[in-house]
Amino acid sequence: MSLPGQHPLGESGLHPERTALAWRRLALVLLGLAIASTRLLWPRLDAWALVPTLAIAVVAALLLAGSHRRYLAQVRTVTTTAADGRLPLFAAIAATVIAVLWLVVVATGR
Repeated sequence: MSLPGQHPLGESGLHPERTALAWRRLALVLLGLAIASTRLLWPRLDAWALVPTLAIAVVAALLLAGSHRRYLAQVRTVTTTAADGRLPLFAAIAATVIAVLWLVVVATGR
């Protein structure tokens, strides 16, 4: 039970709604990147341009699913315990892999 004037999910700085929206925005940005990568890479790679597009789209779908699962878990527990760190780790690794792949494409001039 929360005190008057207190947020019902606690004052730990974890506001599940805003956090979930931020992850959803990231997934939408990745989908936009997937569409842009197809458009930019098609003249150089032809049908192979769909490979990075599908990879980025899968990462976006996993982020979206993971953020929804994380949001539901935070709302259900209604505690101030530390959140699961697997989703941010996955996002960081995926962003690094995407950046390295783009650098390889730019460096090879393909």
